[in-house]
Amino acid sequence: MLRECSQLVVLLGLIYLSKGDDDTLNLVNVTIKNLFYNGDSLYYIDERSKNWYEARGSCESLGFNLISFETVEEFEAINRIIDDTEATKGYWTSGTDFIHLGNHVWFPNGKPIPLDLWGFQEPDNKNEEEHCDLFRLTSGYELNDEPCTSKYFYICELNLKP
Repeated sequence: MLRECSQLVVLLGLIYLSKGDDDTLNLVNVTIKNLFYNGDSLYYIDERSKNWYEARGSCESLGFNLISFETVEEFEAINRIIDDTEATKGYWTSGTDFIHLGNHVWFPNGKPIPLDLWGFQEPDNKNEEEHCDLFRLTSGYELNDEPCTSKYFYICELNLKP
């Protein structure tokens, strides 16, 4: 019961955040079943396929960022949540190599992506067009670089620490 009440409070907060400057309400397509807490972050899993730019914009419209895995523990916790949703498609993260080709970092803070999160021989910048990072299930969950215009699900993250 407490968890459901907390999720309702968060949902109402998201609706408040989506309120326009002129007091008009932008419609928010967020369902409670797709909101999750872990540590100091709130996550929203969107299972609508979008390219990396659209996914980033959708997260920002909610006051979130695309997910950045700061620790292996966070990565594993999100993997368990994804396992529970039984989704099989990849999910965009905030990772890119926009600033320095071949040097993948988390977009909002510029921190390097831990090497132990990558899949075998990744990132590989296949055909010199893979610059945005997603995580997906292959033999296990892992990061992979993909063309930013490809369409995948995405995960938004809101850090709740002040």
